[in-house]
Amino acid sequence: MKIFKREGLVVDSQTLWDQSHALARILKPTYVHLCEEILKSEVIGMDQSPCKVLGHDKTWQMWTLTTTKLC
Repeated sequence: MKIFKREGLVVDSQTLWDQSHALARILKPTYVHLCEEILKSEVIGMDQSPCKVLGHDKTWQMWTLTTTKLC
């Protein structure tokens, strides 16, 4: 938000949330398809990585699934 302000743009947190939510709705079919394809694999890789929360000392966890299958 500071970058927007510095550039003279007025953007509130609700606008950013609305944009993120709209993008998530658009990408959901791709996410579902990728999960289905990964779960069909004989071998699945999983990784748990710490992820810092911007503006906080708190650390969250991010999980990823992978496969060696090439599309």
